[in-house]
Amino acid sequence: MSLYELCVDTKLRLAQVPGFQEHSRKAEDESEDEEEDPLMFLIRVFRQGVPLLILLGSVPQLDYLTDTSKFERDIDSLVVPEAAIQRFIDVMGGLRFGPYGQCFEVDDLMGDDSSGFMKVVRYIAQVLDILASTGSIKSVDVTTIPSLDERELVRPSVRDLIIRELLYSDRFYVENLEKLQEVQHTIERAGISSDYSFNIVFRSLGIILDKQRRLLLKLEVTARKPSEDQTWGHHFEEWSSTSSAYADYITGEKKATEYARKLVANWDQNGHVSGLNSDSERLG
Repeated sequence: MSLYELCVDTKLRLAQVPGFQEHSRKAEDESEDEEEDPLMFLIRVFRQGVPLLILLGSVPQLDYLTDTSKFERDIDSLVVPEAAIQRFIDVMGGLRFGPYGQCFEVDDLMGDDSSGFMKVVRYIAQVLDILASTGSIKSVDVTTIPSLDERELVRPSVRDLIIRELLYSDRFYVENLEKLQEVQHTIERAGISSDYSFNIVFRSLGIILDKQRRLLLKLEVTARKPSEDQTWGHHFEEWSSTSSAYADYITGEKKATEYARKLVANWDQNGHVSGLNSDSERLG
């Protein structure tokens, strides 16, 4: 399931949760961006706080833990979203060894990094999977390919083919960046690399992934508009503002390759690395 598809799927399934639609409509009414992607829409809904408690109240055997009335009464209070979000995390965080897995943190939702946002959405999607398995909500069917009329399906234009290839390539690129970030987190947890060497290999990765993910979502939204309403240039103009991050990444490629080769050479059959944990192993 692609990034865009996951967000749309989550949005459509949340619409089936009793009481959730009211808060979704509020987010739609407050939106100032006509081209807002589904990820940012979901984040704005979740940041209201109360929608998370409504979802929590729909989870089998957990509804007794949640009373949204006191939050609903003071819905305009500035402290309500924060308190409601924390309540959701406190309850679900206590179930991390159950079918729901490890819950996201407040910073994931309230920060400005799309990697944190995706952690939130993936967790909510997991909760929705539980609801679907109990019959509380129904599964939905979404597609990641821009809709085409019958004529275009028979003989797509060059433009249609270019758009499809653009989306496919960017999805693949983002997926691989996410896999690379998983490797980064694994190395961080294992502590097998010095800070200096680690920064060489993963220079600017977080920034690049965040910007590429945001670009991909904007491209997905634009691709689903009627062809006469599609404008592409401004997305790439916004994206180009991150060129310095790519420059840093490319500059460190040679040293990163050298370090990676040393890392592989010292990786034993048990997955342990020796001889590269000291700052004396600095490259260049």
